[in-house]
Amino acid sequence: MTLKHIDNDAQNGQVDDETYGELEGVIENCRNEIETLNKIMDEIEPSPGDSVKRRIYKAAQSVRQEKKINKHDRQLKKHLDVLGLYTAAQSSRSRAIRGTAKRVFSVPFERDPYYVERPEVMQQMDQILQTQNHVVLAGIGGVGKTQIAIEYCYQFKEKHPDAQIFWQHVSTMGRAVSGWFDLARKLEIPGCEQPDIDIFRAVGKYLEDEVQGRWLLLLDNADDGNVFFKTPPDFQSQKHQSSESLQVYLPSNKQGTIVITTRDKRVGENLAFNKGVITVPALVEEKAMQLLRSKLPDHRWDPLQAEKLLVELECLPLAITQAAAYISQEYSSVSEYLDFLQSCKDRKELLSMKFYDRRRDQDIQVPILRTWQLSFELIQQQRPGAIQLLSTMAVIDREGIPESLFLNDGESKRPLRSNLAILQGFSLITAEKHDTTFRMHRLVQTSIQAWLEQEGKLEDSHCEALALLARAFPDGSFESWPQCRILEPHVHAISRYNLSSQEARTQLSRLLCSLAVYEKAQGRYEDSYQRLLKAIAIASNALGSNDPVVADISVELGLAQERQGKYADAECTFNNAWKILSKAYGPKHAKTLQSLNCIGGSLCLQGKYELATKTQQECWDLQRESLGDEHPNTIQSLSDLAACHEQLANFMTAESLHREAVAISNRTRGERNPDSMECLSRLGCALDKSGKHTEAEEIHRQAWELRRSTLGHEHPDALQSRKYIAGSLWYQGNFTEAGKIHREVLRSRIYTLRERHPDTVTSMKDLAFILDCQGEHIKSEKLHRDVLEARYKALGKEHPDTLQSMCDLAYSLRRQEKLLECEKLLLEVYAIRLKTLGQQHPQTMESMDRIAGTLRAQKKNPAAIEMQHKVLEARKKALGPKHPETLASMDNVVGTLWGEQRLAEATEILTEALALRTEKYGEEDLETLIRMTRLAYLIRIQGNKDKAIEIYQKAEDIYKKTLGPDHPTTIECATCVTDTFAEKAADLTVEEPKDGENS
Repeated sequence: MTLKHIDNDAQNGQVDDETYGELEGVIENCRNEIETLNKIMDEIEPSPGDSVKRRIYKAAQSVRQEKKINKHDRQLKKHLDVLGLYTAAQSSRSRAIRGTAKRVFSVPFERDPYYVERPEVMQQMDQILQTQNHVVLAGIGGVGKTQIAIEYCYQFKEKHPDAQIFWQHVSTMGRAVSGWFDLARKLEIPGCEQPDIDIFRAVGKYLEDEVQGRWLLLLDNADDGNVFFKTPPDFQSQKHQSSESLQVYLPSNKQGTIVITTRDKRVGENLAFNKGVITVPALVEEKAMQLLRSKLPDHRWDPLQAEKLLVELECLPLAITQAAAYISQEYSSVSEYLDFLQSCKDRKELLSMKFYDRRRDQDIQVPILRTWQLSFELIQQQRPGAIQLLSTMAVIDREGIPESLFLNDGESKRPLRSNLAILQGFSLITAEKHDTTFRMHRLVQTSIQAWLEQEGKLEDSHCEALALLARAFPDGSFESWPQCRILEPHVHAISRYNLSSQEARTQLSRLLCSLAVYEKAQGRYEDSYQRLLKAIAIASNALGSNDPVVADISVELGLAQERQGKYADAECTFNNAWKILSKAYGPKHAKTLQSLNCIGGSLCLQGKYELATKTQQECWDLQRESLGDEHPNTIQSLSDLAACHEQLANFMTAESLHREAVAISNRTRGERNPDSMECLSRLGCALDKSGKHTEAEEIHRQAWELRRSTLGHEHPDALQSRKYIAGSLWYQGNFTEAGKIHREVLRSRIYTLRERHPDTVTSMKDLAFILDCQGEHIKSEKLHRDVLEARYKALGKEHPDTLQSMCDLAYSLRRQEKLLECEKLLLEVYAIRLKTLGQQHPQTMESMDRIAGTLRAQKKNPAAIEMQHKVLEARKKALGPKHPETLASMDNVVGTLWGEQRLAEATEILTEALALRTEKYGEEDLETLIRMTRLAYLIRIQGNKDKAIEIYQKAEDIYKKTLGPDHPTTIECATCVTDTFAEKAADLTVEEPKDGENS
């Protein structure tokens, strides 16, 4: 550097001939020593193409040459010391001269007396400039970079009164060249008006000379990398060209400081060599409030409305300044401006209005919307793919935008990452968690949408975003919930737009249907229902109300109605879908038969078991006819038909049909096919329902062995079979073995699925019930609380599974006589179900039933009876008098009335219940016979022995027919008949007069 300075001084005429003659020998000696050292280094430094042998030789040579290198190094230092003394003397002389020279201060803006301090940014700048001579302020347009830079210039001047400060606009190459010429004139650089001068080089070399003293160079709006990293093109007839880019000639010395402002963080990082880049954030709320207050007159100030306005503007300084200008110029109020801004149309108008700011570059006095559009246009020129990505991001939700949405399977991430980097560089988007999701400023989003509208590309962006979401949205299964949760806000956003093309509207209706399936899985039944109504409306508008797409969505609507307890409505919806699909595809098409199957399911839920069975029979017959007995859909229908017979208590028929399904599936698909194993598992469950628990256990063990050996012992299906084995053991009273299996299943599910998976949580619940049965109520309660906590965190408080866990915990508390806490929990469940499901929903009525049972346990029988009567009437109205739950309510009322010794009322209700059961299930149904003997006993204890004997004898005859004369239940019933006859005889004996008494 010393040799370079002396050469420069000589060329500029600043060193006299005599002095230069004395120094010339010293300079020549320095050059000789440097040349010698370079030759030695060339001999001993390894080259990339050297062989291993050559490298070893050079390493040995380096050891031999070490003394020689040290000798020449000492000689060089002596010569440089001499030259250093000359340079120091010259510097002292220059400083003396400089004290009288004119200093340049070219900041084109006045200092703002209302400037809002940004101490955190200023402190960062000072820290960075302690170790280097440059700092970059990067951030979105309007965030306040230039205002910070202006204030920094004035503070720098206060700290260093002798410093020179240069402000250069570098938004384009033309402005940069023009600015550098103006600066050269102000600095009076010799030859600056010559036509062939390399202006960037001349100014750079001038400022690098430490003789110039302390200086600050401010480069404002350094947004276009081409200005700095490409050789400038011709300007005005081949004049004023530079052989290198501007970046090469940015000056650097110990007394110089460079501050750069840019919207493109990447440009800043390249200029600063990836060091010293500060991303300027929006103002904190306190500072934003201070800025807004400083720009509004007192009579227009409203602190509460101002706070709301800042939320809308996200504390962006330029937006705040524009808002204040509008309020002041239009004689408006903060509240009125806020109302305008909250309307999307008015927001675009407000952001498009020009306003004057004397502290901004006069060439870019434009509205805030245009401020950002300048960035959009620059990106479009440099990287069209990035602007297309930005356009798509702008029409979905502005937060939580996932990177994965824009990737196809197997596609490289590199192009996408490159485009995202550009948008981040311009601060148009910012990264969120782990750099995999992104967010966009609210006003930037509005600005992009306005720009797209002006360009006629807004609907294209809507369609592009819709297509991406339709492709990415999963099926709603538990494993896909995290992805559904991420994409849900974006589906809501895209669904707000009015799409004109039929294809787009059809695609949107299907996407909304997919979202509704996820919402239903989450237990958000009303949301799911409303979403499906909207999907049907969109599809009907696009395709017509009788289109198969409408029918497909209607099937999902019916399933949502079922979850709301609207079983009759669901049946109607399924029927309409079936009619459309029958007409479109024919009665034997797979989709048509699926809708028919759904009709059967809705009938079953309404307790219309006979009609449900008939419908499932029809569905099965059609599938046999169209697909054959051995088609998978036909086998599934056969299994569903068997389940209907279970509900009718036709256990022998149900068992026979299940066995047929197992046989056909094993024959056609093999016993190790997953569907065959499922048929076998359903047979085991049917046997459990019919009371054949030993045989059910055997079938479940067979299914488990097949699943274990085929799928693996920790496969979810294999674990499900283990759970069923435990259930059969529980029915048989073998709680110890059942508990052991439930623990094994729980451990396996924790290991294979994870602790919070729904199947794992269900295993925890099963184990809790086993512990209750074993009398370990404290352990059971703890486990029930763990289940409740897990479901609360995963699903939310109002999810049906969470509410069921609250009921399960209440049951455990009731077993421990913690009745007040139990009642409190049940009341909370009832309140939530009443709000979310309505009074007539079966689960709401179940909650009332449980509360009544708790009241009864507290000996509050009058209140319990009142509650039970309400449940009974509600179930009669909603479900019908013959529905199983209605009949169960009648049993509950009878039990409580009996406990209160209100026997006549109990007899009346039990008589009605028996008649309904007989009509629904027949006299030979086991549950019907139990009620028959119960009624006989109730009449018996009221003294009507003849009527009791009549009912007992009728029950005995039916038991003999169905169970046989030697069955324990038949024998017990016969004993009741005998005992009642004996009681009658005893009563007659008591009533006969004793000897000696008058009759």
